[in-house]
Amino acid sequence: PLPTDVHSSVIGMAVGYKLETYKRFVGSLRGNGLRGYIHLGIEWNATNEIQHYLASMHVTMHPIRWVECTYPYKSQCAAHYPDLKVRWSRYHLALDWLEDCSLCTGPVLLTDVRDVLFQGNPFDKGVKGLQLYAEHPYQTIQHRITKKSLRKCFPSLQVDPLPMICSGTTMGTRGVMMAYLEAMKSELNDWTNRNEHCRRVNHPGGDQAIHNYLYYYQRDTLPSQTRVFGYRDPSSAIATVGVWAKVLERDLFDNTSASQMQWDGLIKYNVTNTVGAFVQSDGVTEPALVHQYDRFRWLSYEPWIEMIKERQLKTAV
Repeated sequence: PLPTDVHSSVIGMAVGYKLETYKRFVGSLRGNGLRGYIHLGIEWNATNEIQHYLASMHVTMHPIRWVECTYPYKSQCAAHYPDLKVRWSRYHLALDWLEDCSLCTGPVLLTDVRDVLFQGNPFDKGVKGLQLYAEHPYQTIQHRITKKSLRKCFPSLQVDPLPMICSGTTMGTRGVMMAYLEAMKSELNDWTNRNEHCRRVNHPGGDQAIHNYLYYYQRDTLPSQTRVFGYRDPSSAIATVGVWAKVLERDLFDNTSASQMQWDGLIKYNVTNTVGAFVQSDGVTEPALVHQYDRFRWLSYEPWIEMIKERQLKTAV
């Protein structure tokens, strides 16, 4: 069994994925030294192969059963919270799982799973208060993913071009993360009950709108020790690279050079280092967690994934 003196926690909703997705996420996390707890919401009827793998990696599995939503919605809802779409109920579930884990007393990372891969241990830099992470400066909350949802719920709200804070990765100490999850839970419930426009915000970014709404318009509902790390900040353990990938793709295709590029060519654009790992803006520091790496699909990122696997093998030896 894993040593019980390590109490950090990684929490994610991971329903309906293939085995390879779990191997990339959990394998890179354990392979980079995390010995704490991993809580994943998985399909209630996940294959034996998936369950055996997760058990072998000491993952706490939380089976998610589906029911018809209690309001008109195009998909099913989690049985525990039939009045919320899954994109929203994941905050309620994460809080439940954290409260139920008496040994999870260390820092907590709430993260997406499908498009996340680890280059290091996300807790190695230390965790203070609530840590939020900004996206590429090109992306502000005036983007439709947030503005449309905010305007549906608050028609008179002035939505300024403020930096977009990604809801896909949030980190903090246990008490602070519980306070954040309580704030999200309360606001999600409020949107659900406010009116039909709020309740039926079906856009995938609905929770991102609320995440940003709390920080920019309801700051007093968040813990006082809240910090937003700037995009590719070398002091940050996390890099959200999705918008950057799209901007880079656009610029390179304009210059007709994307089709000839290989993964190792990204070093010229301060994306990677000499070994092919993602780096922060200083060109040196490797973020422990890379989010939205799949947006580099226009350029095969398999060499990067293979490099991480080789690192894991060396660490295991």
